[in-house]
This record gives sequence, structure tokens and C-alpha cells, in this order.
Amino acid sequence: RKERRPATEWKSREQSKPTERRRGRRRGGGQREEREEAASVISPSSSTAGFFPHLTSRASKARTKTMRSFIGKVVSTRMQKTAVVMVERVKKHGMLDKWIKYRKKFKAHDELGECNMGDEVRIKISRPHSKTKSWIVDEVLKKNPAVLYQQSKEQASKVGGPRTTTTG
Repeated sequence: RKERRPATEWKSREQSKPTERRRGRRRGGGQREEREEAASVISPSSSTAGFFPHLTSRASKARTKTMRSFIGKVVSTRMQKTAVVMVERVKKHGMLDKWIKYRKKFKAHDELGECNMGDEVRIKISRPHSKTKSWIVDEVLKKNPAVLYQQSKEQASKVGGPRTTTTG
């Protein structure tokens, strides 16, 4: 069994207590006071907020607020007034130094039913329409060429009518 040393012996050694050693290695070391002083200099006091409205937090948040939106491809339109949009994003991996593709599906509300599979659409965030649907189809950027061809064929058949051949 080891005997515990009195507190006076800890101070006489070159190393400090183990708990003090751990505190010294913490990230940000003894610079906390300096950071707090710098932050107090930057942030405006209540008396200067009227003179410098651009320094207040509320004004800066209102100025920088933008609607969240994504551009993606419609994957499914089987549900009524809903389009499933796949959004691809590219992000650089910090350690591997590679570009990685991230894909995510969003359910977007399509009130008029103007989307078809393969269309490129812009979706924007809105109030929740259901448990999983809180996006709206903002606009259709590019129609799927296969669907356009099919629609033009259907219109041509309606105008011209079915062709009949007479043998004779």
C-alpha cells in the first residue's frame, strides 16, 4: 500500500499536482481572458446600439437571412401533389483531400402537379405540410426530354386522329 503524501510535499516537487497539469494542457490554455476582453471590445454596448444599427445582432441576422433552396432531379411523382427530389451535393473531405458526392431525397409539395420524372427543379423550404414534407417546388428549370417527346406525340395524335390505310 502506498502512503498518501501531504499537500506540502506536492508543492516542493518540480511537477505540480496531476489535476493542475491536466488543466494546463487544455485547448485554448490561458487565453480565455484575452478572448473575453476582445469580445467585449467588439460587441456594442446598449448606448451605442442606436448609433450603429449594423452592429446589433438582430439587424445583421435579418440582413443575411435567405431562403434555403436546392436544385435537384425529380425521382418520383407517384404521390398526389408530392414530388420526391434527389439533391446531389459535393463536399471536400478534410483528411482524404477528395471530393465526395452526397445524395439526399426531399419530399416537395407540388400543388399543380407540373413535375414529371427526370425534371430538374428548384425546391425551397416552407412550413411543414406533413411529417416528412416541408419543401415546395419553386420552379421547373428543365423538363425531361423524353416526357416532352411523349407529350408532343400525344398532341399530334389528338389533332390528326388515327391514320387509316385503305387497300384497294
